[in-house]
Amino acid sequence: MVSDAKGIPLEIGPGKKIKGSEKIDLATTQNVKWVAKSRATARPPSAVARC
Repeated sequence: MVSDAKGIPLEIGPGKKIKGSEKIDLATTQNVKWVAKSRATARPPSAVARC
């Protein structure tokens, strides 16, 4: 799928952590609207088998 959107930012700034927390201070980010924490543990991908 292709988008015809224009003016999309080419760079992002991940921001800095809030001291004493794992949260990100959105005021220190560049071209970021929201932040979500990823899972703490990694899970293997689902497997699909043909029988």
